[in-house]
Amino acid sequence: MTYFKKIIFVIFFCCSFNLIGQQNIFKQYTKKDGLPSNTINTIAQDAIGYLWIATNKGVTKFDGVRFQQINNDETNTILIHNDKKYFGLNNGLYIKTENKDTLLTSKKVSKLFLQKNTLYVGTTEGVFYLNKNYLQPITINTQLDFTTINDIIYFNNNFYISSNKGFWKINDLKKPTEIKKLLTNHIIDSKIYNKKIIVASKSNQLIIIENDTVSKKINTIPDISSIDKIDNEFWITSISNGIEVFNLPNFTFKQKINKYNTIATNAIKSIFYSEKIKIINTLNKGFYLTDYQTNKISKKPQIHIEKIYINNKLKSVKKESNKPVILAPNENNILLNFKTVDILSPQNISYRYQFNNGFSEWNTNNQVQFAALKPGKYTLKIQSKINDNESEIEQLSFIIEMPFYKSTYFILGLIAATLLLSFLILHHHLKNVKRNNDKRIW
Repeated sequence: MTYFKKIIFVIFFCCSFNLIGQQNIFKQYTKKDGLPSNTINTIAQDAIGYLWIATNKGVTKFDGVRFQQINNDETNTILIHNDKKYFGLNNGLYIKTENKDTLLTSKKVSKLFLQKNTLYVGTTEGVFYLNKNYLQPITINTQLDFTTINDIIYFNNNFYISSNKGFWKINDLKKPTEIKKLLTNHIIDSKIYNKKIIVASKSNQLIIIENDTVSKKINTIPDISSIDKIDNEFWITSISNGIEVFNLPNFTFKQKINKYNTIATNAIKSIFYSEKIKIINTLNKGFYLTDYQTNKISKKPQIHIEKIYINNKLKSVKKESNKPVILAPNENNILLNFKTVDILSPQNISYRYQFNNGFSEWNTNNQVQFAALKPGKYTLKIQSKINDNESEIEQLSFIIEMPFYKSTYFILGLIAATLLLSFLILHHHLKNVKRNNDKRIW
């Protein structure tokens, strides 16, 4: 019987090892690679492709090669909307734009949620919303107004709030009139799936809510930190027990990811994923990156004009369809930065450009500079490629205006004024000649 048990154990071990081996290879990034800290709270990605990484020692921006420190304040959450980046700090909301940074002080910010262009801010003392340039507190009830807000979602025309004092349904956050407490548990996180709400409780459970009623409870790992639906899987992270993965739609156990099989720690804070990558954020070992594609069809790279400097000054340029940008005659020294970001293969990115003539050779330079340009119309075309996969061509047209003294109207005016002056001088001269002749006759 003992011999039989050993055989079963060996078979089970081999199957488990094979299952782990089928997982994607994770690449680890830590302080040694340039991170400000090995404690990663969350990650967001902007339209260009940069990763904005929130740590306990500030936010850093990552393009697959280089980490660029943005601030030094512990950051709990990040939300990116258009050209604005919102950071949830321990002392308020930090708003970063291209030309300005703003800090709006408040209690510790734990959640940022955007709904219909209104930014809702969950803190350790209730919910606020961004009202122009200040944080407006929202009065809901005596429980929620002084509790920690862990998550906010919007489903079926209602807001749902996860807090350490239960799970709440509210019809309107700005002016709530219908408030219902659905659960008394300490709720960590929530997700919408298959017309249901899945919440994670402090008591190591997934709770499935359907029509505002609990339909199922699933026991899972202790110390849950976040939950996410990734394709046909449901991922649960823990600050002490790694990751547990369930198959959907039935929530059947699939696997564990922890320090015993895949990564070097069980202290997991959250998961980030996009169409191409999946990242495990840890509390003590940096983050782990792997490739992940929901759509295996290779998409064209995206190239973006990042910054434009005119005479060494950063200029905000709004592209409006195919209309050229109009520059003054003295705005003729131009430097442009453009970028394609591929976190997985940054070393395989190359660029080329065309400036009124033929394209340059492919190279790794993502900056062009033009000095002392003469007045006229110019068109810059840029393109990138990853290996042999080329992006669409992006172009920017601009017109450097002629100095007023060289303009056609000025020259015509000058000619007209010269002719007029010549006529007046001639007319005056003829009058003098006639006057002198008249005197001689008399």
